[in-house]
Amino acid sequence: MIRLRLSVMVLLTLLLAACGGSDNGGGITYTGISTQATLTSANATDLSTSAYQGGTAGSTLGALGAVQSGQIGGIGQSRILLTAQTLEKDLRGLDLHSALGGSAVGAAVSVSNTVSGNCGGTASYTISADDQTGNFSGTFTFDHYCNDGVTQNGSIGVTGKIDVNTQNLVTFSFSVNSFSVSSNGDSFSLTGNIALDFSTNPKTVTMSVLLRDNTGKVFWAKDYSLTVNDQGTYQEISITGRFYHPEHGYVEISTPTPLHVNVGDEFPSSGVLELSGANNTKVRLTADSSTTFHVEADADGDGVFEFNSGPLNWADI
Repeated sequence: MIRLRLSVMVLLTLLLAACGGSDNGGGITYTGISTQATLTSANATDLSTSAYQGGTAGSTLGALGAVQSGQIGGIGQSRILLTAQTLEKDLRGLDLHSALGGSAVGAAVSVSNTVSGNCGGTASYTISADDQTGNFSGTFTFDHYCNDGVTQNGSIGVTGKIDVNTQNLVTFSFSVNSFSVSSNGDSFSLTGNIALDFSTNPKTVTMSVLLRDNTGKVFWAKDYSLTVNDQGTYQEISITGRFYHPEHGYVEISTPTPLHVNVGDEFPSSGVLELSGANNTKVRLTADSSTTFHVEADADGDGVFEFNSGPLNWADI
């Protein structure tokens, strides 16, 4: 299990150019079951942990979530948020802030460079910005660019805005066409657009992305919304949205009790992630501590959760 950190609580929007069943020009197509899943004791754990991770359970990457303030760990990240974290780190590594701060009034600023990763490969970028509005745009091209153990390949268009007074990022977005990431033996690719907004608190994250993991399976996280409330010593994360599993169909996701992540913990210590399926069937994933959770299922839709997995280890998903 890898341990990665986001530099700021990220506001992430992943919006596809087209719906599931199309390939968006990036070679990724959702061809799995598109009807609503009927939830049972047999599929409860697979569906809940896959929805939590953003892909097949048992990968080296963890759960949907964000991390605390960039220094101390939080929820083990999904592949989707690993991508967001990695791209954010790429952008923050540019000298765009200094270029804006040092430019002449009314000047357009351009920053272009090729950098080597600390574990191999290169990343090239060209960024242009307006020192009056703080708006910027440009491109990244990654060629087996490896930094801190994460390797990236592909081209990305980027736009955003910097506060010209504080030189802090306000918003930025990425246009991704079959971007691939690999880390610690796990690899995946995705297609779509990614937008991040740092201007609000709590942070709200919305996303919709096609993701192909290293098993060849394609998952679809559609119209996700995450609210991340930073309380200093902990975060509370609420999630809603739809998750498509190629072998089971889709479920609606909610958090009737927000996921509570203490500073320094890898996983949530409390909170409930709930899946709603066909015929009023439901599954609940409940965090018991920062090391264990359990899964329950209401397979007949009567409101009673008759199946209980018993304690499961976060580290095993």
